[in-house]
Parts: sequence; structure tokens; C-alpha cells
Amino acid sequence: MRRRVVVTGLGMVTPLGTGVEKNWKAVCAGTSGIGPISKFDASKYACRIAGEIKDFRPEDFMDKKQARRFDVFIHYAVASAKMAMEDAGLKINSGNADRIGCITGSGLGGLATMEHYHKVLLDKGPNKISPFFIPGMTSYASMYSDEGRNRETSAPTPFWKESTIEERSSTLKCSSKTTLMAWLRAWSIAVMNA
Repeated sequence: MRRRVVVTGLGMVTPLGTGVEKNWKAVCAGTSGIGPISKFDASKYACRIAGEIKDFRPEDFMDKKQARRFDVFIHYAVASAKMAMEDAGLKINSGNADRIGCITGSGLGGLATMEHYHKVLLDKGPNKISPFFIPGMTSYASMYSDEGRNRETSAPTPFWKESTIEERSSTLKCSSKTTLMAWLRAWSIAVMNA
């Protein structure tokens, strides 16, 4: 028997706007999402146009603390997923949580975060690298729910899943929160320099 997938909800973050309604109106009006690059100085580049997302506010879809920790491509993924769930009327609860999943694919995201922490490393040294550097620029971060807990089921289980800082410390055979943070910082730097 072939398994079938049904799309029950839509969510969009595009250069035409945030949300299905804005996108649909823009498409029907023949509006282009392409325009001059405004996110950085592109004057030295041959191409100075792009499809930038201009009306997006991550705080509309996650708390400010999460927004600071995650790269912008994760903001877009979380927002799109939340809009799709709302559009579908999907409510996750203990009765259906193990039957619901989300697949996130990213060829390469997190470049803005990588660039930022590379500058931090060069200017201020390795002790100023956030332990959220790697998780904040990977698609794992997009699997977090409003409570900040990882809800994924099919991917390998990361060591921080559904645990407290003390449990994580013991898992890594660390004696304190400080040791764990130092370990994560060293791991971030090692991955960045690889």
C-alpha cells in the first residue's frame, strides 16, 4: 500500500510577505518580491538585487530570547510551520504528539550567525563565543516548540533533549554548569575551525 501525504495547512515567509494571504494578494496583483538589496552594502557587487524578506518580525512567532539565539533562516522555518499548523487547525497534545512530525531541510543556513561569531572570535577571543552558536545556526533549532523543548522523534536524540542543565552536566561527566558551558564553547570553536 502506498502511503499518502495530505497538505492541510499553509504557512509562508517570502519576499512577497509574511502569511498566505499577503502572498496570494501579491501574486494576484503581479507584484514582484525582487528589489534593491538593503540588508548590506551591495554597491561593490555586480548584482545588487535580491528577494529579501522585509515585513517579518520573529517576535510574532517566538519569544525574544529564542529569537536572539537562532539564525534568521530558523525564524522563517518556525514561523512558516506555526502558520501552517494554525491554518490546519492542528493542536498538538499528549494524545497525538507521537504521530506528528516535521521535516526541515536546509542546504546551508546560518551564514549570518557564523559570520557574526567569526568576528567575535577574532575581536574578543574564544571565551566570548556563545554556547548557542552551533545550535542557533542549525536546523535542529527549528524543532523547538514554544516551551523550548525539542519535540523531534525521528532524528538522532541530542544530549540536551528534555533535560535540565544538571542532567546534561552529568551526561557529559561535567561537574558544573560552568564546565558544561565551557565544553559547549570549545565544541563550537572546534566545529567553526574545522
